[in-house]
Amino acid sequence: MADIELTETAILGDPAIVKQYKPTSDVDLTASGGATPSAQSEAIDIRGSRAITLTIDHDLTGSDSTDLDAYVFTSYDGSKFDNEAYCSLNLGAGKVKSIPLAPGPAYIRWKVTNNDAGNATKVRPVVTVVK
Repeated sequence: MADIELTETAILGDPAIVKQYKPTSDVDLTASGGATPSAQSEAIDIRGSRAITLTIDHDLTGSDSTDLDAYVFTSYDGSKFDNEAYCSLNLGAGKVKSIPLAPGPAYIRWKVTNNDAGNATKVRPVVTVVK
C-alpha cells in the first residue's frame, strides 16, 4: 500500500476546502521477468464532496513504461471495496491525464499497474477533492 499525504487549501471567497491526497513519494513499479507490478492507495474519504478529480502523472524522470493502467475502486464503508473498477485508464510514457469522478461513494482508492514487462516506471497518482 502506498503511503498517502493530505494537504488542504481554502479557496479565497468560497467556503470550499480543496484536499489533495498524493503518495509521500513517487510510486515505483519495477518490471522484471515478465511481471506486472502494481501498487494501490489506502481508502480516501470523499464523503460530502462537491468535485473529485484523479490525476495520473506518468511524466516523471524514470516513467519509462509504455503501458500503465490506472484504476479507481469505490466503497461505502472504507474497508470492503468493489472487485470491479469504477473506472480505468491507460497511459503511455510521458503522459499526464486527469479524469473527473462523480460524487456519491463514500471512499475511493486507486491502483496502478505496469503492464510493460521490459521497463520499470514511476507514477504519481493524485486525488483532488473539493468539499
